[in-house]
Amino acid sequence: MPRWLAIAGERSSDQMASAIMQHISQHADVSWVVLGGSHMAQHATTCLGVTVDVSSVGIIESLTGRRRLTQLCHQLDAYLSTHSLDRAIIFDFPHYHRLFAKVLQRHHVPIDTVITPHFWMWNDRKRGQELIQYSQRIITIFKREYEWYQSLGATPIFVGHPLLDRIEPAVPRRPTQWGDMAPHSIGIFPGSRPNEIKRLLPTCLRMLTRLSPHWHTHVMVPIEHHSWVQPMIDQAQIAGGASVSLHHASPSTSLDVAVVATGTMSLELILNRIPIVVIGALHPVSYWIATRILRLSLPFIGLPNLILGHRWVTELAQFDLTPSHLADALCHLLTPLEWDRIQAAYPSFISYLGQAPVVSQMSQVILEAFPVTGPSESDHDT
Repeated sequence: MPRWLAIAGERSSDQMASAIMQHISQHADVSWVVLGGSHMAQHATTCLGVTVDVSSVGIIESLTGRRRLTQLCHQLDAYLSTHSLDRAIIFDFPHYHRLFAKVLQRHHVPIDTVITPHFWMWNDRKRGQELIQYSQRIITIFKREYEWYQSLGATPIFVGHPLLDRIEPAVPRRPTQWGDMAPHSIGIFPGSRPNEIKRLLPTCLRMLTRLSPHWHTHVMVPIEHHSWVQPMIDQAQIAGGASVSLHHASPSTSLDVAVVATGTMSLELILNRIPIVVIGALHPVSYWIATRILRLSLPFIGLPNLILGHRWVTELAQFDLTPSHLADALCHLLTPLEWDRIQAAYPSFISYLGQAPVVSQMSQVILEAFPVTGPSESDHDT
């Protein structure tokens, strides 16, 4: 039976990779080895380690996970010294995609890249060319990502975003009342990594003192972080008298507006037709190094704006991310003209994400290039 390795470095890519692994296993006999999260582990015969949330954005932020990632690379190297792999698929592993690729190349394992790192956002052509050289196939989920790799001379494949299989675009729910004094429901999605939550959530909670006490706030973070996030929320409720609840579920269409960290959750909110403000901030030292020494320049931080190539949703980053600016941005979204403008643009944006079904298309592309026999009745992945 062929043995394939799947690697993912994000919670969102853990879910996407899991869906693709499951679909492939339904049509072919494959033994899965994984470096990922709990969703991927459900379909694996061997789990080499947990990589979800290890990587971080920013030089200072990444220091905490660097040692762990080095250990995972050593574990993979040791495994490959005694086991063979027929193929490796790397799903969306920001910053560390290349480290795992080097280990795989050393052992002559063919590599597919599904959902590339953010080189296309930064226009990092050098890293993009490196990825092209070690990837036998590049499967993209964004049209701009696809076009960028084409411009480098590659032959990528565009399939669309797997979220389209999981979330059917919702019908917009127009608020019954307008203005900042009306009772509104706001969602706060400060990310999934601990350092991201610690950097973004305090500003969001301080913002609540500038909003009407009639607003109800839902804070959404992974359940394993609830023990240390809840005390932060309790203090905010005491200070501002606001109604705040903590959740770990996906966004609900009952939200009127949302504040969301950069990343996939912003797309999920858009599919639910919820107006958003995208926020992001690096450690001050990371920001200084990125802008003053590395001279990095990103026109936008929000994935929706990066996909379109122009500013569409409101962004607040670094020094612009203040409680007062955030409160003003949310109140502006809850005016009839702005709400209508955002909603009118949603269908066009959603079309940029592709067309469902995506997971089956992606699985078919992988299997067409590397066909294996169908699953037997007596042999199933556990």
